[in-house]
Amino acid sequence: MHEQMKRLYEAARVLKRIHGQSELARAINASPQTIHNWQERGISKQGMLKAQEVIGCSALWLETGSGPMSLNVLCNSAVFQNQPDSTYSA
Repeated sequence: MHEQMKRLYEAARVLKRIHGQSELARAINASPQTIHNWQERGISKQGMLKAQEVIGCSALWLETGSGPMSLNVLCNSAVFQNQPDSTYSA
């Protein structure tokens, strides 16, 4: 099985409690044959973006394994980095 699909199955299980090829195919509106092809060849760019939208995993993480799995982690860290200093000065 392609490494990208191992990551997608992990993200689907952890983030959405989706288990197996058929459940994953239904969740992202793909055919079981498409999922099978991804298992052999890797996930298409369009598939990664769809998984990111539906499952909430990072497309970059799916593709490379780098960075956090969840988009929520990315969003939260970006929000905290952009917060103004909360120290009150009179």
